Amino acid sequence: MFDFSPEESLFVAALQSLPIAAATTDVRGTIRSINAALTALTGYTPKETVGQPITLLSSGTPESSFPDIIRQAIRSREPWRGERICRRKAGDIFTAEQTITSIESRDGQILLVVVTIQEVACVRPDGAERTGVDLLAIEAQRDFELFFNLIPDLACIVSTDGYFKKVNPAWETTLGYTREEVLATPMIEFIHPDDLERTVNEVAKQSREYRTSHFVNRYRCKDGSYRIFDWRTTFNRDDSTRFGIARDITEQRLWEQSLRESEERFRIMADSCPTIIWMSDAMGKTRLTNRICREFFGTTFEQADHDQSRLLIHPGDHSAYVGKFLFALRERASFRAEARVRRSDGEWRWIASHAEPRLSLNGEFLGHVGISLDITDRKQSEEALQKAKDAAEAANRAKGEFLANMSHEIRTPMNGVIGLTELALDTDLTAEQRGYLEDVKNSADSLLRILNDILDFSKIEAGKLEFEAIEFDLRQTVESTLKVLGIRAAAKNLELACDFDSLVPGRVLGDPGRLRQILINLTGNAIKFTERGEVVIRVERSSETAEDVELHFSVKDTGIGIPLNKRRYVFGAFSQADSSLTRTFGGTGLGLTISSQLAEMMGGRIWLESEEGRGSTFHFTVHLGLVPPRPEEERQAVSGFLDGLPVLVVDDNDTSRRILDKLLSHRGLKTALADSGPAALKALQDASESGNPFKLIVLDASMPGIDGFTLTQRIQANPHFGGAKIALLTSGAQRGDAGRCQAPGVSVCLAKPVGEMELLEAIARLGQPAARTEAQPDPSRRHTAQTGKTPSALACVDENR
Repeated sequence: MFDFSPEESLFVAALQSLPIAAATTDVRGTIRSINAALTALTGYTPKETVGQPITLLSSGTPESSFPDIIRQAIRSREPWRGERICRRKAGDIFTAEQTITSIESRDGQILLVVVTIQEVACVRPDGAERTGVDLLAIEAQRDFELFFNLIPDLACIVSTDGYFKKVNPAWETTLGYTREEVLATPMIEFIHPDDLERTVNEVAKQSREYRTSHFVNRYRCKDGSYRIFDWRTTFNRDDSTRFGIARDITEQRLWEQSLRESEERFRIMADSCPTIIWMSDAMGKTRLTNRICREFFGTTFEQADHDQSRLLIHPGDHSAYVGKFLFALRERASFRAEARVRRSDGEWRWIASHAEPRLSLNGEFLGHVGISLDITDRKQSEEALQKAKDAAEAANRAKGEFLANMSHEIRTPMNGVIGLTELALDTDLTAEQRGYLEDVKNSADSLLRILNDILDFSKIEAGKLEFEAIEFDLRQTVESTLKVLGIRAAAKNLELACDFDSLVPGRVLGDPGRLRQILINLTGNAIKFTERGEVVIRVERSSETAEDVELHFSVKDTGIGIPLNKRRYVFGAFSQADSSLTRTFGGTGLGLTISSQLAEMMGGRIWLESEEGRGSTFHFTVHLGLVPPRPEEERQAVSGFLDGLPVLVVDDNDTSRRILDKLLSHRGLKTALADSGPAALKALQDASESGNPFKLIVLDASMPGIDGFTLTQRIQANPHFGGAKIALLTSGAQRGDAGRCQAPGVSVCLAKPVGEMELLEAIARLGQPAARTEAQPDPSRRHTAQTGKTPSALACVDENR
C-alpha cells in the first residue's frame, strides 16, 4: 500500500464516492488506488491492482498502452480524453471512454494522475454486444450528489447561458446566499467589476478541447464584502456546461499582503539601524539586507546568483561558520557564529552573527533573520589582554622562583640563629640575658614560619611542589600532629580533642607531611583565633573505592568567627578576613591559601562554615590510597586484656569526655562517666560499696574546683580508694605539672591530647606490667610511676559529662 499526504488522502477519499470508475497512478503509470466503481466495472480488487501498471486494465493491444499518454498529459497539464479498449478480470473486453488528468499541489508539483473509465459498449467472447447503460445509474447519481455536497470548496456546474445549474452548500456558508438566490442570478453579477474582464477572457479560452482553466477573481458576498477565490474549471462537451471548483484564499492573500507590508516596514527599519541586518529564505539564500550590510560588504546579496561566502569569509573561518549555518538551516534552529570577513575596502574584520528562525502563521519554516556585529575591537582587546596575561604569568613564575631561592638562602642562617640561641639558653645565664635570648628565639621562630609559608607558596606558584606516596598510619600521624599543638592550646586553657570515625582506615598511602601541614595550619589558626572553649578535629570517611578513600577532616573552634562579607577573602593569598587581625594575631595570610591548594592537589577541596562571635568550622577533603590491612596484634592483645572491664571517665569538657568514652567502649571496655571531682568521688564510693571498687583511675588534671591533683590526694587519703592506680591526663603547659606527676598515687601521666594507642598501652601496662607493644609512646610526653598489683577493675575520670 502507498502512503498518501493529507492533500492526496482527501482527494483519494473523494474518488471513492464517485459513481464513475476511477484509479489514481503516479507519474510512471503505477496504480496507487482504485474506487469501488472500478472494482464493480472490471472485477479487480484494490489488492490485485495497487502497485501494478495501469496497463493491467488494457486489452493488451499496442494502441492501448498508457505511458506515452500519461506523460503527455503531465507535460501539457491538460486533461486527455479518448476511447480505448479495456479488459475485465474475467477476460472479456469492452470499449470505454477514458480521461487522464494530472492533479497539482498549490506549489505546482504533480500529486496524482487520475484515470476515469466509462463503459461505452461491451463485446462478449461470443461477439454479442450490449449497451453501456448501467443498472446502478440511479444509485451512482445519489452517490455523486453526496460527494458533490461534501466538497468543502465552492463547487458548481455553469451553463453556457451564464447561469448556475448546480451549486453545493459551501456557497451559502461562504458567501451567505441561499441556493435559490445563486441559481437565479447570472454568474457575472457576483464577480468584482475589476475582475470581470479577466474572468471572461479566461473562460473564453476554454474550448472543445476540454482544457482546464485556472484563474483568481473576487466574488461578492451577500453583505457586500468580497472574497478571493482560486478557480479551476473545465468544459463538458456533452452538455455544453462547465464544471468549477473554487478555493477561498482570502485569508491567504491578506496574510501575503500583510507579510509584504511587514517586510517593507522591516526593510525601512533595518536601513535605519547602525548594525548589519539580514534575512534569508528556507533554502539559506539571502533575501534582504540593510543599508549598513550593503555598505560594509560593498555588494547586494539579494541579486547574487552564486555563493559569495567563499569570497567574503576568511578561509580559516569559512568551514566552521558555514557548517554552523547549515546545521541551523537543517534543524530550523538558532544560529550563532564568529568569523573574519572581508570588508568592501579589503580589510579583514571580525563579526559575530546571531539569527533566529522565521515561521509563518501555521508554523512553516521561512528562513532566518539575523544581525552581525563588528567585534574587531573586542577581539583585539582580548588578544592584547591574553598577551598581557601571558606576560604577567611569566613574571609571576619568575617571582615565585626568586622567592623560592631567596627563602632557601634566608632559611639556612635562620636555622643557625635558632640552634645557637637554644644552645645559649642551656648555659648559665642571668635572668636578663635569658629573657633577651628567649625573645630572640621567639622572633626567629616566627620569622622561620613566615619563610616556610613563602617557600611553600612559591613552590606551588612555580609548579615545583612535590608529593610523596608512602604508607603511613593515619591515626598516629594526626595524633602526633596534634601533640605538637597541644602545648599552644593548653597555654590558652583551650581543650584540644580529636575524634576519629570507626570507618576510617588505619593505614593509607600518600604524603603524611603535606597532610600534617594542612592540619597544623587549620588547627593553629583555630587556636590562634579562639580565646576560650575548645578546638575539635574530626576525621570521617566520605567514600571509598577498591583503590582509594576520600577522607573528610573538620576543625571546629569556639573562637571569634568570620563575618559573611569577609569569607571570600579567607583563602586568598596574602590576605586575612580583617587586615587588623595581622597586627593582633600575626601571620602572613598564606596558611589558608597553601592549605587550600594542598587539598586540591590531593584530590579534595576546602571550605568553611562560620558564625560571627560563635566560632568557625573549616572542612577539607583529601584522597589517599588504600593499602592491605596489617595484623594488629598489639591492639588485639590490648583489647583482649581489657574486654569487659568497667571504666569511669572523668573530664569537665563534654567533647573530651565523649571522645574518651567512644575510644574506650570501642575497645571493649565498659565505661562509666563523671563530669567533676565530686561526681568522681561519689562514683568511686558507690563502686566500693557495691563490692567492685575501681583499681585504676584515668583523670583529667585541669578541672575547675577540685582539679586532678587534688582529687588524687583525696583518693589516696581514703582507705577505700587507696589501692587505685591513677592515669593522669595533663596539658603539659603548666609549670610544675611535671613535678606534680611524680606525686604519690599517680601511676602514669599522659600529655593531652592523648592518642588512642598511647592511652590503651598505658592502661595495659598498669594492669599487666609485662605487656608491651611495638608502638612506644614518646617518653618526653609521658611520666610513668611505679606500678603495683594488677587491678581487677579500671576507672577513667573525666569531669565534663
